[in-house]
Amino acid sequence: MENEIDIREIVFIIWKRKWLLICLVLSAVIASVLISFQIRPTYETSTSLALGRFDSETFNKPEYAKNLILAKENLFSNKELAQIIDQYNEPTLRTKLQSFKESVLISSEKDTNILKITVMHTNPKTAVKIADLLVNDFKQESDAMYKEKNGIPLEAIRFLESEFKNTESEIAIIKSWLSKVDEKHGGTIEEDLVLTRLRQTLNDYETQKLGLHEKIDTLKNQVLNHEPAVLLEVASEPKIPVKPNKMFMYAISIILALVGGVFLALGIEYFQRYPLRTIDK
Repeated sequence: MENEIDIREIVFIIWKRKWLLICLVLSAVIASVLISFQIRPTYETSTSLALGRFDSETFNKPEYAKNLILAKENLFSNKELAQIIDQYNEPTLRTKLQSFKESVLISSEKDTNILKITVMHTNPKTAVKIADLLVNDFKQESDAMYKEKNGIPLEAIRFLESEFKNTESEIAIIKSWLSKVDEKHGGTIEEDLVLTRLRQTLNDYETQKLGLHEKIDTLKNQVLNHEPAVLLEVASEPKIPVKPNKMFMYAISIILALVGGVFLALGIEYFQRYPLRTIDK
């Protein structure tokens, strides 16, 4: 058809209007550079924490999923975040609590109890401070709960160990009496009765000692299975901002300028070849 344009013509038109494309690309790059320098850079830092292992309605559950949900709810509570804001003295953020929440990302590694806290801020030092305050406050509260949960079995262990030592002392005394009675044993009924009673008492204490030992081992295993929260990665001050992504902005501006320039060049060429006709009255 008459109005059709083949590929060679398109390439010829683009080459013919190359300075138009070059000017558009340069203008787009300059504009994107100016805009990128107007945008305040955003820095990102992160810290990670192993939540530990102990049963708590507030901090931990035996299941990883519930464990992480509890931790996220605790960290994202308005009370917790308001305390963080107060600690680094930015009271204006109290009125922007939701935007502050959006600058904090809490994620987890699959099938683990490791929690990663990522903080974004226009000031790299402030980002590190927020991350440290979040993880340290959470860890302090978690450690207090851990000590409380471990306090009961540890107290019980101390009591049982004391009873265990007393039982061993009683056994040693009874064995001493038995040896003395055996040495002076004259074969009388009274002496046989005393020996029988001492042996029965010794047997009772041995049984008690075995039971105490089992209880102590059970409680110790319970304590060993408890683990406190552990800080795995400390937040470090970022040097390079994550936003704006200047290279991405420049690339997009160049692509848009090229596409727009090609369409503009083709449009100019079309209207030069086929100018609009006016209708004479």
